[in-house]
Amino acid sequence: MTKVIAPNWWRDPRCHFGKLTKDSPLLTQRQDLQPTIEFIVTELALPAGARILDLCCGPGRYCIELAHRGFAVVGIDLNERYVALASQVAEQDGVRAQFLAGDMREIPFVDHFDAVINVGTSFGFFADQADDQRAIHAVARALKPGGTFLLEMANRDYYLKNFQRKDWRTLKDSSVITVRREFDYTRSRMNVTFERFGKGQVKEQWAHSWRAYTLAEIVAVLERSGLVLSRVFGNWQRAEYSVDSSRMVVISKKRAAVSA
Repeated sequence: MTKVIAPNWWRDPRCHFGKLTKDSPLLTQRQDLQPTIEFIVTELALPAGARILDLCCGPGRYCIELAHRGFAVVGIDLNERYVALASQVAEQDGVRAQFLAGDMREIPFVDHFDAVINVGTSFGFFADQADDQRAIHAVARALKPGGTFLLEMANRDYYLKNFQRKDWRTLKDSSVITVRREFDYTRSRMNVTFERFGKGQVKEQWAHSWRAYTLAEIVAVLERSGLVLSRVFGNWQRAEYSVDSSRMVVISKKRAAVSA
């Protein structure tokens, strides 16, 4: 790789949505989320007013849509700016949702939520797998007994079968971003470096890394924290999961009792 990836790379907004304002189209135009929201509401069979936690909520797009449906929504994200933006957009939309800046390994709720969602491959960032397990245990603690956890992320099998080492895209300002990927088979991590070029020169560079889990590995992580697999899909359209599924949507249930 051309760049050493920092352990806390996820603090860099360039690795997520970049610079946003409350009027950014990404935040004000959320029609693209409707099929996903319908899936969440239908598959989780959530009653009116159910308490939902969006873990790693980013700028709150899912939270705000769920709040529009009448759910009691809390969003947690490490990025304080995204949390502030989410609050502004919720107020602008006239809906009630609570947003907190915090670490997914330290969720400040116990036996509180009917459902927790974590979507968009917002899991597997930590360098130490023990921290991934801590995050899932925090999810289990935050759920009510019998509560539901929905985890949506990239499918390792698909990514390796269709591995693309390099690609690029052109931005509106005519600059070009190149994307270089390497897969670390010893740690099952996808390491990605981005470079933005303008006038033939590198203007900036950033990188991210995430652990690619198989479905079997995810199920084992869930079970260690008292979460039992309920069903799995290959996408939001409820396709059957297989090696050819680019995503995996994993739904699990909290057992009656989970140790703190």
